[in-house]
Amino acid sequence: RPRASRILEICKERKIRVLHSIDVGAGTGLFIEEWKKLSPESSAAGIEPGEALAAVCRSKGIDILQSTSEKAIEWKGRAELVTCFEVFEHAPAPDEFLLSLFALVKPGGLLVLTSLGADGFDIRTLGAESKSVSPPHHINFLSVKGFESAFARAGFAEVEIFTPGKLDVDIVLNYMKLHPEFKAPEPFKKAVDEGEAALKQFQQSLVERKQSSHVWVVAKKQEGIL
Repeated sequence: RPRASRILEICKERKIRVLHSIDVGAGTGLFIEEWKKLSPESSAAGIEPGEALAAVCRSKGIDILQSTSEKAIEWKGRAELVTCFEVFEHAPAPDEFLLSLFALVKPGGLLVLTSLGADGFDIRTLGAESKSVSPPHHINFLSVKGFESAFARAGFAEVEIFTPGKLDVDIVLNYMKLHPEFKAPEPFKKAVDEGEAALKQFQQSLVERKQSSHVWVVAKKQEGIL
């Protein structure tokens, strides 16, 4: 399901009326384009530090601030919805980064952030051999409890975390094909031996236990907090 559709559902479930949204790390503006199609009544803007990427957004008519979120003081408290996809794992100062996202959210609004997570099966299983672990590019890997603590420190009152990932099993399987000597954890090896249906169930169990490496965080900023 497209991200924009799922996020619109999340906003409706929480009775958040989005008049203004900001996508942090907007890239070429793909999410903003998706969101504007689904929610044409709301204004959708982006923050993008890269000069070339910001120029692409402007060429599409997107309201873009070429900056980092930490320096986006003029957009403080502007949006009922702030989104941030696959940026957190790159942030050199994660607490400062989350504080900057908190500042962008209008009181009563939501932040939806996606990232890699340390509880993810493929990351835990492959360890240093995981391609996701790639300093200096990917440097932050929080557990589910770590995300909860970090978002609480930033000031968010309601934090929900889920891991709807679908690739953990495939990533480990592909690694095993290239490295036949690799010894997989016994429950996973059993699923491999049992076949495709068991592997699908294994992936689903990771999602249900919040043990996929693809993390979504939905966090609310309380009313009355600037």
